[in-house]
Amino acid sequence: MRSLFLKIFLSYWLAQALFVVLAILVTITLRQRGEYSSWEARQNEVLSEVVQTYENGGQADVRRYLEEVRDSLHVRAYFFDEHGQEVKAGSGKAGNICIRNPWPGIFQTIWGDRERFVRQYYEKYNKNPKSKDWRDWPYFAGDGAVHAADGYFRILGRVDDVINVAGHRLGTKELESVCLTVTEIAEAAVVPVADEVKGRVPEVYVSLKPGASKAGVEKKITDAIETQIGKIARPRKVHVVPDMPKTRSGKIMRRVLSAISNHMDTGDVTTLANPDVVEQIRVMVQGDKPVVKKDVPEDLKRFGEEQ
Repeated sequence: MRSLFLKIFLSYWLAQALFVVLAILVTITLRQRGEYSSWEARQNEVLSEVVQTYENGGQADVRRYLEEVRDSLHVRAYFFDEHGQEVKAGSGKAGNICIRNPWPGIFQTIWGDRERFVRQYYEKYNKNPKSKDWRDWPYFAGDGAVHAADGYFRILGRVDDVINVAGHRLGTKELESVCLTVTEIAEAAVVPVADEVKGRVPEVYVSLKPGASKAGVEKKITDAIETQIGKIARPRKVHVVPDMPKTRSGKIMRRVLSAISNHMDTGDVTTLANPDVVEQIRVMVQGDKPVVKKDVPEDLKRFGEEQ
């Protein structure tokens, strides 16, 4: 028995040592070929130029330097719509961020679940599953954004947290940020609600700062959203709640709020820091009548889930 244990122990550490040696050899080989050193050298050179410019009292064109770093990395972002068509810069349309070419820092797989790795990050925009050409496998970052004509990216948020209102993709984080510009608001959460005409519409939940008055808050939030984002983002309803349902670490449970707005099962809320507030909010939104659960589209069921 002791001999078997000793063999297993030695085999484990031998495997670890071989892995380290192999990693060192690969790194040395890459450096000798210049594939790593050229990247590092250019990044260090650019950073040095920026620092020296500021130290000498000058104003560095940081954007130009960032573009040089981007070019040295050879990482190219592209935007695709839901049908796989490329969204051009300056079109004003939102798309999904993809990277068509690999880079040294890209991760290789998901431990123990390679199928999920391919399905989640590469399958969406691949047109030929049998292809061995990396150009046919764009990396899907999972974020929505607008690509401006000047090259800037306006990140809208996670694709899962984007509300498609009559073809317009609205980031929930963007809407929540606008809500927080209203002085009375302490916290805000935006969730999608099914709509027969527009497909989905946003619904807003806010909690007030201590001592703030509720009077006129709903109108202030609606006006702020229409002014800063547009009338297409007008919320169906603004709910002023006593508190947000949160985890013990303070994270707002948007999944629970979405379930309430769409008349779904809120699931297990006993582990929340304030589980009692869930029923208070449900009564405010749905009324005092018995809960009537509805069958809703899959995207609403998945909204707010951990990825």
